[in-house]
Amino acid sequence: MEEEHRPRQQQVLQMGTLGMDLTDTSALLSLSDKSALLTLSDTSALLSLSDKSALLSLSDTSALLTLSDKSALLSFSDKSALLTLSDKSALLSLSDKSALLTLSYKSALMSLSDKFALLTLSDKSALMSLSDTSALLSLSDKSALLSLSDKSALLTLGDTSALLSLSDKSALLTLSDTSALLTLSDKSALLSLSDTSALLTLSDTSALLSLSDKSALLSLSDTSALLSLSDKSALLSLSDKSALLSLSDTSALLSLSDKSHY
Repeated sequence: MEEEHRPRQQQVLQMGTLGMDLTDTSALLSLSDKSALLTLSDTSALLSLSDKSALLSLSDTSALLTLSDKSALLSFSDKSALLTLSDKSALLSLSDKSALLTLSYKSALMSLSDKFALLTLSDKSALMSLSDTSALLSLSDKSALLSLSDKSALLTLGDTSALLSLSDKSALLTLSDTSALLTLSDKSALLSLSDTSALLTLSDTSALLSLSDKSALLSLSDTSALLSLSDKSALLSLSDKSALLSLSDTSALLSLSDKSHY
């Protein structure tokens, strides 16, 4: 990963490219121990299942989102813990076989360093709740998706247009200020697959990202691994400096400064 040793200034958002980089020194989805989370070593699509290629695969045991059976990641075939941590403050666990990504504490989930709660569960309401059937995570045009030019909501759906699929190589998840992230005004299938299998869906407004039908969550048809940590390097970095989830300020997006929230 030679690109990781280059100045952060060189890592800028490139419209029409795919990946992620930071335009400053803030860590995106970083861990306090500098271990890599969601690392890519090539230019293959991130968050895209169109080519059946390995999306964020695992190669060791220090991975977040590990596999207990080396099959489809984030699957409920064995009712085992999904997205668990080695300690007792596990966020994103399935200890009760219901809510995924639940909080055992009333602390902010994925909060920003400026105290502006990003994806918080302070009122125990649904995070990333849906109220209709529009698809989330898919792009059908060349417009910059999930970008902020003001204080409006990021990742907001008001109709049945698909959100967050990278079919057009447009800019994805760009922040230029601080506002609500992942706010949905309609009840769609979150991160649904083209085969209509449930991917991160919600059946109500309480359980966050739960699977009431026990269908595959973020499963891959070729059982290739998800969420790779092959080199303990920068989080969500690409060797070609293409930008996905870039930050234009100094506030950390989805950072884990103390491990107590994660």
